[in-house]
Amino acid sequence: MSTSQDKFDADVAIVGYGPSGLAAALCLGHYGIRTIAFERDREIYPRARAVTVSDWTMRCFQSLGLDEVLARTMDPTVALRWVTYDGQQITRLDFPPSRIGRHPTSYAIYQPAMEQVLRQAGERHADHVDVRYGVEVTDLAQDAEGVEVSTRDLASGATRKVRARYVLACDGGASTTRERLGIKLIGETREVKWVVIDAKVKRWWPERHILTFWSDKQRPVVDIALAQGNHRWEFPLEPHESEADFATHEQLWKLLNSLGVTPDDVQIHQHAFYKHHIRHAERWRAGRVFLLGDAGHLMPPWAGAGMQSGIRDAFNITWKLREVLRGKLPETLLDSYQAEREPNVAFYTGVAVQLGRIIQQQLSEEEMAAMAPKPGEPRRSRRCCGTPGTRPAGCVAHPRPRAPSAR
Repeated sequence: MSTSQDKFDADVAIVGYGPSGLAAALCLGHYGIRTIAFERDREIYPRARAVTVSDWTMRCFQSLGLDEVLARTMDPTVALRWVTYDGQQITRLDFPPSRIGRHPTSYAIYQPAMEQVLRQAGERHADHVDVRYGVEVTDLAQDAEGVEVSTRDLASGATRKVRARYVLACDGGASTTRERLGIKLIGETREVKWVVIDAKVKRWWPERHILTFWSDKQRPVVDIALAQGNHRWEFPLEPHESEADFATHEQLWKLLNSLGVTPDDVQIHQHAFYKHHIRHAERWRAGRVFLLGDAGHLMPPWAGAGMQSGIRDAFNITWKLREVLRGKLPETLLDSYQAEREPNVAFYTGVAVQLGRIIQQQLSEEEMAAMAPKPGEPRRSRRCCGTPGTRPAGCVAHPRPRAPSAR
């Protein structure tokens, strides 16, 4: 005789195995919940999109016993600063010791390395979590008890249907799951296109470890050290510029040279273009399907909270699914997912927007005055690279940056 359990291939199906999907799968595996995850790409996406994690996110991973192994792939972030091209420091934020755990308040990460650790950790839950790489989800069909997930193997073309009680859509900003559900994405996409340049560091330079925003109306720049000897710069394209103007490394060097960065300092290994999105799904749940991470909300990168928000989404919804699937709490508990997570995502989206106004010099005179250093405080950073006694060998000074121009 067939039981209710026999009707389902899994309790939860996950669409997408990036950071949000990985976090969800790790939680569900930790809870012993039968899970199937579908991921189109067999290899980890090579470009580092996210750049940081906070002590809050590390506290989440600590609950799974993963914080220490993750920390070994990261570097503590010392401070943030906003600086003009003439050397004036608009404001600086030094990170205080964490008040919620043993980790620093903020870490710089290298996302591919972080995802590799998480994938390896997921292998220990193989008894409960079945990860199917090279498989795309082609359709969803819901009824009162579950969701039928239609899939296609990208190599063989073989199709299959899987039945799960719930589905977590972790398939990114261009989520096909969200589109299939008919859920609208509300908000705006900024017109300015940015080029992201990732490089391997050859030699250290003063204050490289401080996340620096070069504040300028014409060409503001994000200048950030990533973990494992990587560094990133983000430049906005001017109205007369296009992707074709920065298609080669030779063209990209014009931008880096404007900051005093030379081939002696770094080796460019990849670049990409993107726009800033300030968008959110009109609802994060449709029956038995839930939107997580970029599938449900998109924010500018200034607060470093996009990936982290998706990870926290995963931790929030998975413990609730655990309690519902075990029959300990009613199914209506799942309605609290968006109610709890949406205000926090909205907060960090607002923070990101406001930080962006600083780097793009969009603040009013009154706002600038409020942020200016008080009498006696330095207007320029005086700290050298590294902490006392840990100055890296080969530390060299860059010339003072000049306003970038690639014309």
